[in-house]
Amino acid sequence: MDKLVVVGVDTIAGAGIAQALKDRTDLLGIAFHGTGGAAFATKHVRRGDGIGLAAAIEGAEPDCLIYAGPLSAANWDLPAADPAWEHEPAMAEGLVAAARRLNAKLIAISSDAVFGGPKLFHDESEEPAPTHPAAETIVECEQVFIAGGALVARTHVYGWAPAGSEPGLVEQIAQSLLDGLVPPVDGWRYATPLLATDLAEFLLRAAERNLSGLYHLSGAERTNPYRLAGELARILGVAMPRNLSVHLTPPSDSGWLLETSLDSRRIRRALDMPLPLLGEGLRRFAEQRSTRAATPGTVAQQAA
Repeated sequence: MDKLVVVGVDTIAGAGIAQALKDRTDLLGIAFHGTGGAAFATKHVRRGDGIGLAAAIEGAEPDCLIYAGPLSAANWDLPAADPAWEHEPAMAEGLVAAARRLNAKLIAISSDAVFGGPKLFHDESEEPAPTHPAAETIVECEQVFIAGGALVARTHVYGWAPAGSEPGLVEQIAQSLLDGLVPPVDGWRYATPLLATDLAEFLLRAAERNLSGLYHLSGAERTNPYRLAGELARILGVAMPRNLSVHLTPPSDSGWLLETSLDSRRIRRALDMPLPLLGEGLRRFAEQRSTRAATPGTVAQQAA
């Protein structure tokens, strides 16, 4: 891809994708709030302003569009409610129309929150279990994108939050461990996390191979926040708190976050790329901390 527009660089997914690809393409980031990415050109568009968004995209004349909106958040990070969701179906339709006018490849990042368990390793043929409040809207947007010829990457992304955005669970765990505090972990939510910058590498190959339709794209290992915290503590060279109490069963009102692990064998075969192991992604995540801390205004720096 020669010219790329990443819409949603104020999300964890969008920021990580843009950071990974900014030196390999002529990239424009579009943010709806916050400062988005400080290391690449960024335009700001008010959410719901379809005309302004279309103008920003078409002015860049990209050959590829990547959309990472609020519904790209991993199930561990997706809130129970967000007024931004109401704009997402219309946003999807507008992006499909813009991609068609430009004859550009369109890639949309979706969330594993469409599942809730108890089945392990959900594949693309499985019917979503609409138990999360956002699940029906996620599926509606996926259908719009797929009908428009886009590639939909359903994943569980983590990474460092861009300036002005809330940190995700993995960043919260890292900061707690570094501060010697009890990390916000449990032993009952299972997923297959994938670092946002690693996700970008798969998307680049997928664009080169002109993939379309729905693909699950996640890390190679199923884990829960407690196990992830232990692995991350080892990588960071810090100790897990001794007074850590781990909840192994879900609270009665939160059972919809039990099991969202994804089976990504189809994308692995299509791209001929191995999925990263948990420790591999977390090591890269830890290495990115120094870069994030050196960038003025990032959440990592504010929390340090």
